[in-house]
Amino acid sequence: MRKRISILILVLSMLSVLASCNSGVTTGTNKATTKATTTAAPTTTAATTPKAAEYPDYLNLDATYPIFKTGQAVRLTMAIPRNSATSDWDKLWVSKYLTKYYNMDLVVEQIPDAGVVERVNLMFASGNLPDIMVNMGVVLDGSALVKYGVLDNQLLKLDQYIDEKLTPDIIRRFNDTPTSKALATAPDGHMYSLPKTFETMDGTSLQRLNINSAWLKTVGLQNPRTLNELTTVLRAFKTMDPAGVGSDNVVPLGGGVKVNHPGYYILNALGYVVIQNGGNGTLPAIKNGEVVMPCGDQGFLEYLTTMNTYYKDGLISKKFFVMDNTELTGQMVSNYVGIYPGNRTDVTGITNWTDWESTYALTSDSNPTAVWPTPVAATTGGFVVSAKTKYPEACLRFANAFFSIDSRIVWIGPPDGSEIAMGYLGRKVDASDASVSSKTFDTSKFPTGIKDNWSYVMGYISPSFSFGSIDMYDSINYYHVTYHGGKSIAVQTLNPTFADHYFRLSAIDHVLPSISATFPNIYYLDENENTKLADLDAVIKPYVEEQVARFISGDRPLSEFNAYLAELKTIGISELETIYKNIWKNFLASAK
Repeated sequence: MRKRISILILVLSMLSVLASCNSGVTTGTNKATTKATTTAAPTTTAATTPKAAEYPDYLNLDATYPIFKTGQAVRLTMAIPRNSATSDWDKLWVSKYLTKYYNMDLVVEQIPDAGVVERVNLMFASGNLPDIMVNMGVVLDGSALVKYGVLDNQLLKLDQYIDEKLTPDIIRRFNDTPTSKALATAPDGHMYSLPKTFETMDGTSLQRLNINSAWLKTVGLQNPRTLNELTTVLRAFKTMDPAGVGSDNVVPLGGGVKVNHPGYYILNALGYVVIQNGGNGTLPAIKNGEVVMPCGDQGFLEYLTTMNTYYKDGLISKKFFVMDNTELTGQMVSNYVGIYPGNRTDVTGITNWTDWESTYALTSDSNPTAVWPTPVAATTGGFVVSAKTKYPEACLRFANAFFSIDSRIVWIGPPDGSEIAMGYLGRKVDASDASVSSKTFDTSKFPTGIKDNWSYVMGYISPSFSFGSIDMYDSINYYHVTYHGGKSIAVQTLNPTFADHYFRLSAIDHVLPSISATFPNIYYLDENENTKLADLDAVIKPYVEEQVARFISGDRPLSEFNAYLAELKTIGISELETIYKNIWKNFLASAK
């Protein structure tokens, strides 16, 4: 298993994806006194306005931070969601860090997760927005950004303040990840939200299933490469019972309709590039470079036939249509499952996670070339600014810091015992660790009631900002070198003893070579288009889910498939597909 991923491979892989975009087959230390070390490529230009050309005297433009010159901070208001584990903003380490080192004066409203949608909608309805809103992707999807930004002019056109002097790090990141810039740009050519950017080629966000390699060894078979081989493996798991739990208990292919649906694994084998939630065929897929609704395509019959066989022969769970996460976790802990349709099996509580490896992207008789969905390149709703803010340059300068090489610390916190920890428990320093895996905490020092790293981070460190470049490799490496005394590693090293890295290594070997054109995860529709799409989806999706369940279970014979396709046409499947085709066309244009 590989332990190193060369930068050359990463660059060539990304260029390959972007080249596909243009051909119509796409996917997608600074101390307070130290000048920023990153520079922007001179080829990038930004829309300019008189405001963007003039910089307030109170801004510090000589370093990534502090944002404001000493004694000249302005007060900014900010809204952010709050989950049940997060403490009051003023009690978090990051609030003190931003105050001391960034010279920020933030008044923060934390909105409980359950009330985010209602509260944010009320803010827009009243026209009373804070200066900044972060982590609002649950509300501010592409359609919401069109409504509140393009149509209502309540959101700042961020691109008009993105230039080489005010936001050099944002420009550099967009040069490095042009797909993320395309995804963040609305149809009017303006940008109303800044994304979180991802390393698409390091395995972090690769979707994958994992197969029990110990079971494979017991039954004497290899990790399947074709759909026929998969069926053979599943049958062997069922009949040979490699775990000795009883054949009736064995679930060769895990998951269900409501949790970790494995159907996308089969659809991709048939040439439909679709993401994990698309197991019923109701999400747009890319097939041979074109948008297709799998549920309304003739080739969907092969999918239904395969799944019907798996259900009849006990190769998927008897509870496939009603299973929830508790049931799936129980099956994993009981060692019933042969293929787990999730990124990491260790999250289920099993102790033998090293017995698992990523499945391969499969080929089939109807699809000779393996395809797999490209990892998400960006998110939306991570950072927006009110059009009424008095301090647009300050907001953008603050955002720029999250795209800098020193951005990671605001996400995972300081090293333990350091000056910047300011008395908080930080991540342990381990200079002997050559990898750049996230450093752990000393759990023996956790406050009463805190039992894991996530709970401590949420309760004491940071709410995990979902914008910027906190997970880009250079930021991870910089954090490793600067704050943990590690050695700079030009080529990323993954540590197979660290669960996340173990599963990423496997996915890099098994599915990364097959990533293919994928429908964008972010798209922009006006209110009429969005209403039409929602209305069609409200009728088509439940109907398809019902009929697919009937076909798979055998309640409806497969001989009625053509009648089913005709039924779909009468309820608007062609209209729905046309909407998605237009989205795809616009995305290809913006990605050039």
